[in-house]
Amino acid sequence: MLRKDDFVLLEEKSLSKRYPYDTSITDSVTHRWSGQPFRHQKLKTNEWGSTEENVYINNFKDTIIMDRPGLIFYGTREETSIFNSDTTINSFNNKSIYLHGLGLYQFSNKIEGTHYWGELVEQITLDDFLKQGEEPVHRVAYIDTSQAFDKDIPLSLCMVNNRMYDYYNGSQVERYRGGKKNIWDITKRQLKEEKLFNESGYLTFRFIVNCKGQAGKYITEEADLDFQRKEFNSETATHFYKILRSMEDWIPTNINGEDVDAYFYLTFKLKDGKLIEILP
Repeated sequence: MLRKDDFVLLEEKSLSKRYPYDTSITDSVTHRWSGQPFRHQKLKTNEWGSTEENVYINNFKDTIIMDRPGLIFYGTREETSIFNSDTTINSFNNKSIYLHGLGLYQFSNKIEGTHYWGELVEQITLDDFLKQGEEPVHRVAYIDTSQAFDKDIPLSLCMVNNRMYDYYNGSQVERYRGGKKNIWDITKRQLKEEKLFNESGYLTFRFIVNCKGQAGKYITEEADLDFQRKEFNSETATHFYKILRSMEDWIPTNINGEDVDAYFYLTFKLKDGKLIEILP
């Protein structure tokens, strides 16, 4: 088994080109843990605010997973986040599993009935990690406009606070005037089932709605009904793009009383050549 003093707390420093924040351990116990309860403090900062994280490890036990010896650590994690002068404090029950030769294998956090967890599924070498850190990395919602259906049609952006928001961050209730019913009505009026070619799956369009309520830069993400990647008939995708393009009553996302640019999405669920649902 691992000796109790083999657990090493590694300092962290995020690659500034890869992540929009800097992370540093500002207070920690000795790097080698020899059985005593320990605490380390981590501070994350970015242009919107900061998060202070305190991790307390109170107990441990030995384990074996995939024939590898390891240690399971139990403790708590406290987060104090400050964004736009608002302070939020959360406390989680924390569990981490470290395996010999792999490092952190699994972690979980529980708070008020909610369970967050992660598990190691792939490792890369340090050299590959550093190479990736030099490459431009975009947030999950990023839209590559060079791949958009309407890549040659200009769309002006306000870029309030020099950023793009997500539609669900806004204070408005409706995203489209008349709500989802109006989206359904527009779609049904224009839908031509002969263009659906017996397709089944989820045809998701992601796009931008700017601060003026103008939409554009439509790209697709496509999956079958089991959420596995697939490619829809190009005529089907183009047909739905034209329907979406005709929708002109999008409501801009409002943040703190100001209309901003935001990422939106709309998913058409098809089964056997029939449109059965529009999400969200």
